[in-house]
Amino acid sequence: MSRRYPNENENIRKLEIEQIANIGVACEFKSCPPLVIDWRQFHNFLLQRMTAKTADDRYRYSKQFHTVLQNGDASTLMQLPPNKRIHIMKSLSSLAKFTGCSDTWHEIVQRYQLSWSTGTEKIVLLLGSLMAASR
Repeated sequence: MSRRYPNENENIRKLEIEQIANIGVACEFKSCPPLVIDWRQFHNFLLQRMTAKTADDRYRYSKQFHTVLQNGDASTLMQLPPNKRIHIMKSLSSLAKFTGCSDTWHEIVQRYQLSWSTGTEKIVLLLGSLMAASR
């Protein structure tokens, strides 16, 4: 009785097909479809809403960090300095709005407890209050 072993090349080909099928990776949240981004349209979307410099910055950060929306993993943002993280968050928020994934973005922000402030704003307000009180 001879056993048939699957052809190694067939297994490799099946794996390649699965990888190709997963290129438009859907994020783990049900509210977000697979991200297929027309970057030129996204840049125009930004230019209609903000200055060219700000649009360019948000476009660049969105291209660099768009996988956060795809896979729901914002751990890379947690390791960044607060000021840079906020710029990236604004970029991802714009990208989420453009792609219709705003609910997904809000879920990610809540899950990772991302803050829209650096924490230094409270210190500045406190110092301002103290200075005003001492006059």
